[in-house]
Amino acid sequence: ADLVIRSLKLFETHSREAMLRLAGAVKARDPKEIASAAHALKSMSFNIGAKALGEACARVERSAADAARLPALLKGLRSAYAASM
Repeated sequence: ADLVIRSLKLFETHSREAMLRLAGAVKARDPKEIASAAHALKSMSFNIGAKALGEACARVERSAADAARLPALLKGLRSAYAASM
């Protein structure tokens, strides 16, 4: 039980940092950094079983350079993140 609680607390801390990193990459319009930040958050999410968030991150990661699709994908990612917290 302690391991699970510690894992979730680590996810809470590190996922918040990853979301800030992603926001900065989006603001800078840096597709490579957007993909990298989404990838990191995807890995964290799948590690704790946050499947919807992991899948949303995967969609952002794949479409980081697609300026037309990115806003809707980011909205979905933010919704999945909120639901996972």
